[in-house]
Amino acid sequence: MNTALIEKQSLTILRSTKKDLTQMLKPLLKAVAPRTKIEPLTHIAFTDEGYLIATNMETYVTTADTDEVGSVIATCSASMLNKSISKLKQADTVTIDVIDGKVSVLHKYGTVRLESCDPIDYPALPVVDYNRQFSDPLALQNACNWVSKCASKDESRPVLTGIGISVSTGGMVHAACTDSYRLYVENTRITGDESLSTGVILPASIVSLPVGEWHSIRFNHKYAAILTDGFTVYTRLIEGQFPQWEQLIPKSGGGSLRVETGAVESLRYADSMQGSRNNPVAINSDGYTSTVQDSHDITSPLIAVSESGSDRYGFNAGFLADLIESIGIDAQYELSTPLRPLTARNGDHTAVLMPVRLTN
Repeated sequence: MNTALIEKQSLTILRSTKKDLTQMLKPLLKAVAPRTKIEPLTHIAFTDEGYLIATNMETYVTTADTDEVGSVIATCSASMLNKSISKLKQADTVTIDVIDGKVSVLHKYGTVRLESCDPIDYPALPVVDYNRQFSDPLALQNACNWVSKCASKDESRPVLTGIGISVSTGGMVHAACTDSYRLYVENTRITGDESLSTGVILPASIVSLPVGEWHSIRFNHKYAAILTDGFTVYTRLIEGQFPQWEQLIPKSGGGSLRVETGAVESLRYADSMQGSRNNPVAINSDGYTSTVQDSHDITSPLIAVSESGSDRYGFNAGFLADLIESIGIDAQYELSTPLRPLTARNGDHTAVLMPVRLTN
């Protein structure tokens, strides 16, 4: 990033092109609280060491690669800062100064002075001792990205909005996520501190922050700290007990599902045509049938039960498409009975999808 930090006594925080500043602001804008009456949580803070900070009290993002970020000397509205540069061209130069405790944004159209809240009111970064790490942070990031696809959005069940990370005997790291309808698990090939055998729950939202590759991730009992390309992210761990996902994976049931090329697109089409997401696809040895608007059907042979018989298996079309797209058509798809989950395995990845009861 071509952002030049200037000596702090000049009170110039940074000088950058609009393009680079926009990239810097992306994770900071995602970290602020969009709807709150607590003004500091809608602001970006500037420190006397030339760093920027944003937080919603659950997640903190800084542009520092160290825990020592200096003292907050000014803040400004995150949305107004972003708006102040929105009309510039990508190559235009932007300078951010702090003058008399207020943020000034200088560019070719003029100077925009933004009001600051009292720096004393800005939340302090977590100060804790992070002492538990992993051998390959990037591999853990990739695992979290994969399993987070089925994280719940239901804030009334906070444990299900997170990623359960645990370390088994021998140090193997496991990442799991479930919304109670689906379960994704990756048994990684990386090692971690065995003191994490009881597990921690990392907010799944952390993987959507555009901060680049993870270089290190450290845990204690309350927070995780993630060092990336140009940013440090602190996130509060979710309290509670993650579901015992090992007990949610069925034993091999003997039956199997045949999935052919084009199955994902076919399921997406059926899902879009259904009048309600509650309408499942019914799968048997001939293929699947999807009911559209009560009396109209879509049929396809691209997904079928491998064994002949009269049993039909019902699954949510969208969830099934997501599962196949995530784990691949070359995975091993295992079935047991129509009222038991579908299990898919491919290398280190396992996915489980709960069935939908068919009414006719």
